[in-house]
Amino acid sequence: MTAYLPYGVTVNVPSNGGNPALLSPQIITDLQGWQAGGMLPRLRYQLKWSDVERAQGVYTWTNADDAVAKCNAAGIYLVWNLQSAPSWYLTISAADGSTVAAGTGDLPNASAVATFAAAVAARYNGLAGHGTLQAIQIGDEDWDLKNPRDQQSQWLVPVMNAAYPAVKAAYPTCPVGVCAVRKTPTTALSHITNWLTNLYTYAGGIGTNGDFLDFHYYRDGSFNPDPMTQNADVPSVATELATILGIARPYNPNVEVWCAETGWPVYDDGSGTIATVTWNQQADYIREMYDALRIGGAACCLVYTLNPASTVNTSVIPATATEKDSITQIIHGAYTYLPAYAMTAAYAQQYPTWTPQAATPVIRPREISKFTVQRDGVTVAEHLRFQVDNISLSVIAASGGAIPQNSYMAYSLSFGKLPDVRTSDLFVDEKTGYAYRVKGNPQYLDGSHVEVLLVREVGT
Repeated sequence: MTAYLPYGVTVNVPSNGGNPALLSPQIITDLQGWQAGGMLPRLRYQLKWSDVERAQGVYTWTNADDAVAKCNAAGIYLVWNLQSAPSWYLTISAADGSTVAAGTGDLPNASAVATFAAAVAARYNGLAGHGTLQAIQIGDEDWDLKNPRDQQSQWLVPVMNAAYPAVKAAYPTCPVGVCAVRKTPTTALSHITNWLTNLYTYAGGIGTNGDFLDFHYYRDGSFNPDPMTQNADVPSVATELATILGIARPYNPNVEVWCAETGWPVYDDGSGTIATVTWNQQADYIREMYDALRIGGAACCLVYTLNPASTVNTSVIPATATEKDSITQIIHGAYTYLPAYAMTAAYAQQYPTWTPQAATPVIRPREISKFTVQRDGVTVAEHLRFQVDNISLSVIAASGGAIPQNSYMAYSLSFGKLPDVRTSDLFVDEKTGYAYRVKGNPQYLDGSHVEVLLVREVGT
């Protein structure tokens, strides 16, 4: 993956009544405009499985062959996320994971996904005469759409455990990604934590059967569109990334984390009045995403979206466009690059590769036996317990959000051996997303316990 830039776009491929359009050459041209350091960006291609397998067991590869050929010729990294299974494979109920009659379920069964993923891998492994895919992702948001949301990743476990080895058997070097997790309208960090914990623990979890994780980061409907801000319902991008890494890395130390979709609407899409941002705000927020992800240890960030067919009749916001998030628009017939496009080109020149900043020491407790918060002289206590594999504190390089001043938290931590905890070390509580620094020197109570006073950072 090191031969490609950590930037790119996700492009939706509408079904168009079963006749999806071929990949636009304009997308290739636009991506080539981001070339930096001798490397080219990535394209995540959302061609639907149901538009390839239109009759059971019969594959129509026209669109996929075309996209692979165009990207291979241009040097673009192409990842195909295998989403939207044909109805006859929908045999799994999202409600409880049970098997139901074909066509009446919500999710495809593991065997069907493995069979199709293996067929894709065999065709595009670079040896079959049809070109090379650089990565395959199992699903889009398919296993995080239905209720109960936290449990949907449980039904993904057998799918990954079947599809991953099937892909590797046909194309051993192909990176295989996991379906994306996305935020819930409220207490989003709790959902993300539960979803990922289930992914790695339910029925034995997926283990290392996933080379990259994916999270989709949108601020639609949030209290603030800025990705550096957070509250109890919406984590900042830095907090969300740190949470994902903290949960996943103990199970798979080499797993990458992608943010394969992020974007901000600059126009309405015709579905009704929506909250929009200016062109410059769109560029600023995407730049903040790049900063936080680059520093925090992510592998890449893909913008949603770049749509050369998106049409709007005015540069004035609000207005209605074909694709509200696109960083290019046809305005009064003229193909127009919005500021986010040029910003990404310049950012790629400055940071053609991403190297995470060195981490501050991390507290890795076997158990948190007491959680105490003091506010205005009033103490509120709640008891929490975590095992060592569910690291409850992880380091983040940047913090944000509306965090009250002068809030203190005392932890009684139980360790197998004493950690290296120093004054001013920065930590984040994954339960709340709040950032803290160590205040004063730790008190070592005996050979296996230490009590640490942490002070919450002052927010905006």
